[in-house]
Amino acid sequence: MDYKHDSLKTNKDVFLDCLANSPEFIEIASKIPDSIFIGLDRLIGKIQDPHSATGKELLARASEISQKLKIRQPVAVDLLLGNYGIHKFPKVRFCQHNTSHISTDSIISYQSVLETIDDTFDKNMDSSPNSQNDSYIHLEIYAQTTKQDIDNIWPLIKELQKNYLAENKSKHPELAYCIYRQKVLANRKLSSIFNDYLQNKLDGYNHEPSVIDYSDFRKYYLNIVKGILLNP
Repeated sequence: MDYKHDSLKTNKDVFLDCLANSPEFIEIASKIPDSIFIGLDRLIGKIQDPHSATGKELLARASEISQKLKIRQPVAVDLLLGNYGIHKFPKVRFCQHNTSHISTDSIISYQSVLETIDDTFDKNMDSSPNSQNDSYIHLEIYAQTTKQDIDNIWPLIKELQKNYLAENKSKHPELAYCIYRQKVLANRKLSSIFNDYLQNKLDGYNHEPSVIDYSDFRKYYLNIVKGILLNP
């Protein structure tokens, strides 16, 4: 197994991506007829109408995937719609607020932004799979804001994106998926899988072991698959 995960944010995203690239998933997903258009559902990241032909087809395939891969059905739906990892959150979110009640005196100058950047940007760090919030940096734009104002602080925004929104993932994040295939699909004991891992015999994993304690190995795996599998 040699996936490219550079664009994926977390170990959980990598695990989901491995599931979406598994032969079992691809086989079932390919059963969706060409006559069924799922583009709109993909665009909004959810099934628009579960009673429509498209909705029924997606739910049927998701149920089949759930049983085959032993994952929760909502997760199977997300995989079918590509609603995970870098695909899950929009690059830009636009919303308009009525700021007529705000006086010009209350508008923070962009020089102040440069001086108090930590107070000006809202850094939402919650990136858990069940979170109701996306990971984002909040930038307020007022009536007097110009493109030059944005250009002036853009390097700082990029730095925030790198420092605050990035989440470290393991050096070889596909390990959890390799464990999963042995434990869940092959019905093997985790202790036996751990022994294979230590002896460089874990199927699909071609790296030197970096976790030598069984409890850490178990914790690593469970933290990633929590909320995804029916029975971790």
